[in-house]
Amino acid sequence: MGYFDVVVLEPNTGEAAPRVKSNAKGNLQLNADFEGGNLGSVKALSDFEYELSIRGDTGAPKYRLWFHFKVSNCKAGQRVLFSIINFSKQRSLFREGMAPLVSSSSRPKWERIPSKNTFYYRAPRINNAYVLSFVFVFDKEEDVYAFSYSYPFTYTHQQKLLAELEWKKLPHVQRRLLVRSVQQRRVDMLLVTDPTTNGTCRKHCVICCSRIHPGETPASHCMTGYINYITGNSPEMVELRKTTLFVVVPMLNPDGTFLGNYRTCSLGTDLNRMWTHPGEMTEPTLRATKDMMQWYHDLDDVDVDLVFDMHAHSTASTGFLLCNPPLDKSESGYERVSVFPQLLAENARDFSLDACRFCDDPAKLGSGRRALGLVLPKAMIYTLELSFFPTAGDSTAAPTTDEGYERFGEQFGRTIVQYYRMGYEGSDTASSPSSTPYSQASPVKSGLASPVSGAVQSDSRPDRQPVHPSRRASAQYSG
Repeated sequence: MGYFDVVVLEPNTGEAAPRVKSNAKGNLQLNADFEGGNLGSVKALSDFEYELSIRGDTGAPKYRLWFHFKVSNCKAGQRVLFSIINFSKQRSLFREGMAPLVSSSSRPKWERIPSKNTFYYRAPRINNAYVLSFVFVFDKEEDVYAFSYSYPFTYTHQQKLLAELEWKKLPHVQRRLLVRSVQQRRVDMLLVTDPTTNGTCRKHCVICCSRIHPGETPASHCMTGYINYITGNSPEMVELRKTTLFVVVPMLNPDGTFLGNYRTCSLGTDLNRMWTHPGEMTEPTLRATKDMMQWYHDLDDVDVDLVFDMHAHSTASTGFLLCNPPLDKSESGYERVSVFPQLLAENARDFSLDACRFCDDPAKLGSGRRALGLVLPKAMIYTLELSFFPTAGDSTAAPTTDEGYERFGEQFGRTIVQYYRMGYEGSDTASSPSSTPYSQASPVKSGLASPVSGAVQSDSRPDRQPVHPSRRASAQYSG
């Protein structure tokens, strides 16, 4: 969390006094000492201008992008100029019209500050570094205002949603404790399938995880929409659950999320570079998740077909997928990997097939997509990147809200239904298509960008003993 709970700004002196209360209206009180909060320092430059610095990630101060702070003790009509001066990334969607978000205690719904009041520019006084400045007018003295880089989504909120889902006692949904984080927070796993068909057929398996980078909050909003869809009662999902197991790990980095970090966990590690050899003590969430995926992969009656890791991208203006190049380098091999991205491009707003690409960049060997490709060689493994400001370069388009990211998650789930109904991975649902439009989908051809250099290698780990299906309720994955 933030380094201070309250800073009172005295405009006449330009000094910041931590943990001092002032009743004089207009002496703004800034607070980042709450879950997901981030602000490092504040300085008053004049009666209306304030210079802010982001707190670097815990143990990794080079990562500075996420901010979330609150302001109180304002005057009605008080105009301020906030300038954030120390972003670690210079390229930014602020150059494309993105603006910070604001909410208040009487208006909790997040809204974007008008783009005309937001400026992203090089500042000679700060070594020509990029600065984000935005003008804001406080209109209610009794309100507490909050400002944020993107739509917040806290660990506590995630736990609340999972508890509400568990309370419904849906027969096709199980919530289990996968592992606890370094700071002993829950890392939950959802299992979604029709239990009446367990043991009667070989089941397909779709695994989806999210929020390995705590500042990438759109991924959690997307995951919420996805969970709502796959646990819902739409006819197509009820049918697909008979032959498919959905496994969801909604928050891989609860510690970093709670602390208000942008990219790292509580130990200062970028977890998405640690998938190759995650430590049981240092990266327990990755270790348990990777072992879980391998466990399902080894079952005799489960086929792990699709694996997705949800992220958000700070410079892309549209959503896209990163794909592992196939082991089969033929045209048909590339087409097989390209099917899902093309279907998603047909179904989802704020997603571009042209932006998707095959990628085996050696610098990303430790990422989930690359490392899991070695232990799950038969699965299609993708990184989903959502844009923080998805306009696809169209300045007239309405930017996506938190509800928009949830709708994307639902569209993502519908695309999985379409994928199986078209018969990919040998799904037996293709032999009895329903009357929905998905059953009428036509074959598609590869349209992804060519892969970069290198090749996907086969798994070099020693063979693991397969686990009998009767052990599916193993204590390792029970709550």
